Amino acid sequence: MRPDALSVLRQNREEIRRQERDCQALKDGILWEAASLCRTGNIAEVFRSISDEPLCCGEFASLCRTVYENRTEAGLLASLLPDESSEETPPDTRTAYLRSAYTDRAFSAFSRHIERLSAQYQSSFAAGCEEVYYGRCSYCILPIRNSEDGALTSFIRLITKYDLKIARICDVTTQDGDNTMRYALLRRGLELSVPDNGILQATLVLPNGISAGQFLSACELTGASVDSATTLPLRYTSEIASLCICFRIDKSCAAPLLCFLSRSLDSCTVDGIYSSCGE
Repeated sequence: MRPDALSVLRQNREEIRRQERDCQALKDGILWEAASLCRTGNIAEVFRSISDEPLCCGEFASLCRTVYENRTEAGLLASLLPDESSEETPPDTRTAYLRSAYTDRAFSAFSRHIERLSAQYQSSFAAGCEEVYYGRCSYCILPIRNSEDGALTSFIRLITKYDLKIARICDVTTQDGDNTMRYALLRRGLELSVPDNGILQATLVLPNGISAGQFLSACELTGASVDSATTLPLRYTSEIASLCICFRIDKSCAAPLLCFLSRSLDSCTVDGIYSSCGE
């Protein structure tokens, strides 16, 4: 290649980089102006007025972060979850579960993080869920995942059936030491306080034409990080799958993530905002 031709290519590349920097600066300026408008208007409507992209894109996630990052005022998370029920700390600590060596160990782990839990033994896992659903107990314990089989869909369906929310999780090691069983402490209504190194778990259905990779990359622009993503069938016979995602969050990104999820998707349920208890 002639030296003069190589020089022209380098100049063209530098010009492209300069234009990209200028374009990014312009986009950042538009984002900040849009964020100021969102304080008095609907964030989704403001975004639609300046972009042809769908709401579940990275640009909208960035706008949510600009508007809500580091906002932790009381009631904000509840306002971003209009279709979810949230309740204060349960009035008592009765905890229903089907007794076994492993659930006893999970109960012991949860007891070290929530004071005065009292065990109420049940005849089945479903019976424990019913105790919470009808308000006779404040918590119940279910296995939700193991390291060998992954998500335990039959128990996840129980959580959905009784509209329960995850308050804590705990991993219990099996006797052979090769596998772990994850247990969830469940309650009615979301616990909206965001713990340090917290997890926000959501089950959602993506719009047509949006890949899981695209969506997860957009979610991370809110400041959250994806811990795991599991595909679950909506029903036994359904060809449509839902996506269960666990996000690592802290107080600075909880509101941006919730804003993005709640405004960009038609089908999204927050399963819990919780921390992990060591055994």
